[in-house]
Amino acid sequence: MKIKCDLSKNYLAIYNETLNVARHRKQIIKKGHANKLNFLPHLLLNFFFWFILATIIYFLTKPCGSCSTLFFSLIMFFDLIYLVIELIRFTAIRYYRHTKCFKGECILDEDGLTNDSYYDIKITFKWSKIKAVVIKKYSVTILTDTPFYFYFDIGCKDNILKCVKKYSKDTLIIK
Repeated sequence: MKIKCDLSKNYLAIYNETLNVARHRKQIIKKGHANKLNFLPHLLLNFFFWFILATIIYFLTKPCGSCSTLFFSLIMFFDLIYLVIELIRFTAIRYYRHTKCFKGECILDEDGLTNDSYYDIKITFKWSKIKAVVIKKYSVTILTDTPFYFYFDIGCKDNILKCVKKYSKDTLIIK
């Protein structure tokens, strides 16, 4: 069955969920649930955590003089660099998807999942390589036991679940 997906509507929410699912794939497959924070709130919470921690350490060690200022500055510098790098990466991926169009299609059949939307390179994952299908509020993510993952709009959920139940009953479905 061909699964056609249009990511042009609500792409940031879809990618935000999917990126977090992909980053925590091992824990999600192991525990069987995907109740982790999404990527952008997680990134901002990390930033504010390190900012507050550095501020507390700064005020506790203020009598030491310039070493506390240097420590605070270093933590804030690396925290800000991390935030900027992640946001640049996030927007670069969005820009790439925008230039390549937000539409794609995968084929789910008895052979597994086949995708040829990346420069006409045909990639096939057998059902034994597909470990889980994670359903979130805006997205459906297919996790493999490789670094590859596939994500779709939530509108494709019924077709994906129908194919998974038909061809691979032992694939984990996480909601």
